[in-house]
Parts: sequence; C-alpha cells; structure tokens
Amino acid sequence: MPHQLDSAILYPNPEETYYKSCGNMFNCGDISDVGYPFGSYNDLPYCGHPGFELSCNQRNTTIDIMNQTYRVLKINQASKTMKIVREDIMEGNCTQKFVNTTLDNSLFEYTTTYVNLTFLYGCDGGINNIPGIGTIPCGDSNDAYVLPLGAGVSENCSSSVMVPVPVVGAGYGGFVIDSTLLMKTLKEGQEIRWKMDSKACDDCTKSKGRCGFNKVTNQTTCYCPSPPYISDTCSVSTPESRKGLSTGVKVALGKVITFPIT
Repeated sequence: MPHQLDSAILYPNPEETYYKSCGNMFNCGDISDVGYPFGSYNDLPYCGHPGFELSCNQRNTTIDIMNQTYRVLKINQASKTMKIVREDIMEGNCTQKFVNTTLDNSLFEYTTTYVNLTFLYGCDGGINNIPGIGTIPCGDSNDAYVLPLGAGVSENCSSSVMVPVPVVGAGYGGFVIDSTLLMKTLKEGQEIRWKMDSKACDDCTKSKGRCGFNKVTNQTTCYCPSPPYISDTCSVSTPESRKGLSTGVKVALGKVITFPIT
C-alpha cells in the first residue's frame, strides 16, 4: 500500500506508473528471468496474471493451483511449459493435505498422458490383501498405500488422495506398484502447459511495452512509457525518439532551421 500511495503522489495520473511498476523479472534459485504471465507475490496486482503468482522460499519457487502448493522445478516460457510437483511430496514421501491433485483446467493442462493413482492413508488391517498394492513409508507408524489401476478403495482406510502420474516410468507395470520408482517419478515433477494466448503480450513487447493483466476485462493488457499508458500496443514513438523535436529543430526544404521554444 505505501508503494501505491507514493506513486499517486509522484504521478498525477496513476496509469503513468504501470509501465515502471511492472518491469521486474522473477528470480529465485534455479528459476530466473521469468516474466508475464507470471508475477511475484510482492508485485502490484495489475502486473501478473492472478493464476500465475510465484513465491520464493529458501531458493525454492512455489505456485498455488486450486488451493494446493506446488514446487516449481522448471519454467520454459518459449514452450509455455513448467514442471511442478506437490510441495508436500517434495518434503516427504506422503501427502500432508488429504486433497486430490487437480489443475485449473481453464489455465493449465498436462503435456503427457497420465493416470490417476489412489493413495490410501489411515488404513487398518487387511489392506495388504489387495493384489499388487504398493507401500509408501511415511516416516511414522502410518504408512501410505498406493492402489494399482482398477482396484477399489478399501473401506479400512480413513483417507484417500488421487495423484496424477505420467504413464512413462510411472512405477507400475501391469497391475503391480513399484513404490520406489513411483516416488522417484513423482519427485521429478510433471510437466504442464499454460493455455494463455501469448500473442497479445508478444505484440506488446514488440512495441516496447510491458505486459500486465486487466482484472476488469480478465485479459492481457499493455503498459506504455508514454500516452496512452494502457493500450493493446504502444505507439512506435518513444520519449527518446522525440528528443529532436524538444530541441526546437525542424527540417524544411532541405535546410535545418532552429527556432526558440516558448
């Protein structure tokens, strides 16, 4: 809030501050030089898309999707892809929040074929009777169990969580779970692609503007260094290209004529 107040004092027109405010790139650990649609948790709200807010904690980048925190392992803006893994799985073998792993399908999609495997928690005796079931050590007395495809959920367990796993190298062969390979695959992350059309931002940056997000229209917008400050693209002319006019120099009939500015 103090940042916005200072901007209002320095610039009579607040729109004039947008271009300056949204020029930062996100950098954290192995993730570097990431721009729109991503934004940092401490950016002003009109800079990045609200569904692409990144946080940095001890050199680890995270993003929240559908109320679930994911560790971001890689971002490739050219291909519009990133590799993510549930933060609770990165911190241990077992999920700490008993909620299914789901994406915001309006913004993201998986880039590879995947299957939903079911993790069971708080299970009493009799769970090992299911053929092909995998056991995941949780570091305490309550291990987790992973059901093979086609197996029904056991009534002996208090919680179940569905986690999408890439088909290739997923840690299951036929209907038998390889728990060690499964956890290795999960911690390597899964690649997703964001669906936002990049043309509007590309056109903006080509015109020397900076991309931002309009929460009224829910669309990408362009912030410019000179009027109009908010547009689809910026004017070709910039303050630097207009310096010749500010000196009072004009070219007419092949001659340079100087005149004072009043």
